[in-house]
Amino acid sequence: METLEALRKKIDSLDETLREAFLARMEAAAAIAGYKAQHGLPVLDAAREEAVVEKNLAALGAREKAMAPYYEDFVR
Repeated sequence: METLEALRKKIDSLDETLREAFLARMEAAAAIAGYKAQHGLPVLDAAREEAVVEKNLAALGAREKAMAPYYEDFVR
């Protein structure tokens, strides 16, 4: 069994990975918002949002399905 310290270091590393991915995703979203503004498109595309959520939920394995509500919140 891993030590508490080792487990905490794993969480710290994952937090860094999540932070970097979040910031990259937000930069991409800002670029999309800029593109939409330049082309007179609405910012919200509810159909696209639902497709992204569904695609990500479908990628969860059977073992991970219990986390689906939390993951859905994360993706949205």
